Amino acid sequence: MSATLTALENIIWPDPSRVPNWDLRGPAIPTVESVSVCMEKYGPNDWRTWRAQYFENRLELPDDPYRYENSNFQEARDRGLLANLWTGTPFPVYGMSGESSRLILYPLTGSFQQQVQSAALHRGESADIHSQYHSETIIVVWYGQGEVYLYDSWVPVTADDLVYVPVGCPMAWRVPESSPMDMVLFIVTAPVPFDEYIKTNLVVLDKSETAEKLQWNAVWKWADPGVTGLLGNPDYYRYPYQR
Repeated sequence: MSATLTALENIIWPDPSRVPNWDLRGPAIPTVESVSVCMEKYGPNDWRTWRAQYFENRLELPDDPYRYENSNFQEARDRGLLANLWTGTPFPVYGMSGESSRLILYPLTGSFQQQVQSAALHRGESADIHSQYHSETIIVVWYGQGEVYLYDSWVPVTADDLVYVPVGCPMAWRVPESSPMDMVLFIVTAPVPFDEYIKTNLVVLDKSETAEKLQWNAVWKWADPGVTGLLGNPDYYRYPYQR
């Protein structure tokens, strides 16, 4: 997004008056231009324009302590939270950029058994073919149209389609250059493939001085220190879940 930023008066989010306790430089809250700017720069069928429309609508709503911008980790665990597709931990995985691929909820940010993420693709973009060997996956086409790779072929999909991916089944998503629209996906994985996180070194044991002092022996954190989660919570989380 940094390459496309314009003057500050064109930026509608983040809004310091709405999230006073949040580090607005955090990667979980994207910098969003207004709808009018996005329409001029990207057009009506670009996911950045759809995102801008969400945040303009969001500005019309009263603020709420349940929104994750106003929640900490423990509050999310104890009483839940309200999140949305356009924010979350930037997650550059399966060949996608961190801006367009975001983890919304997962064990390191509060969820015990669910993983929820979003994927926004411009025309010509594609995720790598991959499989989840511990989990079933549900892919919902939220906006636009494109293709989903399922088992052994690319299948055309459009808004409101739902794709079920069994355990171990190859999957991917893309938007062909010829598509008239971008595509936004809402992806739910359960149970969370935490074992795969470990095998692929996405998460590592916390062996910091603090961990040693407190005698932690099963506390995990993201291997990438730049990935801090959407709630502003500590980078680590005891797993399996313990009260």
